[in-house]
Amino acid sequence: MADNWGAFVLKGRAVDPDVASVIEHPWFCSFIEHLPCVLCVMQPTWPPAIEFISANVERFLGYAPKDFYADRELGLRCIHLEDRERVAEQMRRAMASAAPYRMEYRAVHRAGSPVYHAGEVSVPVADSAGRVVRRQSIIMDITEQKRLEAELLRSQRLAVVGEMATMMAHQIRNPLAGMALALRALERLVGGNAEGRECLADLDHCLVRINDTVSRLLDFARARPPVLRKCRLADIVANARQLAASHARRHAIEFQVSLPPDLPDLVADPAQLEQVLVHLILNACKAMPSGGRLTLCAHGEPGRVVITVADTGVGIPPEDLGRLFSPFYSGTGQGVGLGLSLCERLVAAHDGSIRVQSAPGQGTTFRIELPLEPAHAARIDR
Repeated sequence: MADNWGAFVLKGRAVDPDVASVIEHPWFCSFIEHLPCVLCVMQPTWPPAIEFISANVERFLGYAPKDFYADRELGLRCIHLEDRERVAEQMRRAMASAAPYRMEYRAVHRAGSPVYHAGEVSVPVADSAGRVVRRQSIIMDITEQKRLEAELLRSQRLAVVGEMATMMAHQIRNPLAGMALALRALERLVGGNAEGRECLADLDHCLVRINDTVSRLLDFARARPPVLRKCRLADIVANARQLAASHARRHAIEFQVSLPPDLPDLVADPAQLEQVLVHLILNACKAMPSGGRLTLCAHGEPGRVVITVADTGVGIPPEDLGRLFSPFYSGTGQGVGLGLSLCERLVAAHDGSIRVQSAPGQGTTFRIELPLEPAHAARIDR
């Protein structure tokens, strides 16, 4: 095949006749369209001029090949802003050398969503004199691979947490029991001394907090599978609101609930969903130390129910959002940082998802999506 791409023009680009005969062939077009990756040929310039990109790029990014031919910088703009500078620098160095490269980055659809994890492999093509005349790249959607890697890493961390929780329960609770007995004996010795009894009360409160922390660790490590039954979300919300009512009053929180009367019933574990909602409500109260408004809404969508818990609190910095559901991370600096991680586990056990939107000074909204009935769980109707 000749190395002259100027003998034929295809879709506005100069293409060798032999190459054009292959590219235009129906079976080749069909093959390329259904590939799980995008093929790209570009000139070794900066920004790189794309000579060919497979038509299935429109399925991934929302742009047609002609858009990339007309705009040399479009490919860079499709890269997530946080990754763009790193990727551009790596590509710029590659264009100046004859070295292949492999990199990963996030690519953003034309509509702004979804965001894909892309893996790109690029190799140089040289002429008879050894000069790089173009580069050939394969760009793969590795979003599912990254999700599985994150899930595996999370499972490994949870296993470590479980081992640690079991060890702590054994190493800490036995001394705690002895300390509690010693406090009871000291209470008799102190008698009516007010200062002494106040000191012992403080010690007793500290013991309770330590024991509560150990219990939370054990609950997190031994999260049981949900026991499913048909239930009403309105009842779950009412119970959660009642449990958190005193906390909300103490923080001067205005509590608003909006549930449509025709909300479909759920097949779920009411106790676990109640636990999730109570924790989100208490978290919202902590985010509004000077008062504010907490809104709990729900609505039905085809095959699922969507619940939102929104506050008007201090919000969460962008750099902390990615760690919010990680074990032992506490945005407020209070507690052991297991509550939101446990919430995520309980929602996932119902085949649901939980997401968060927040910005400093603009409040926080948690969105929970639950199927009307989980696909892979034992059901016990009562």
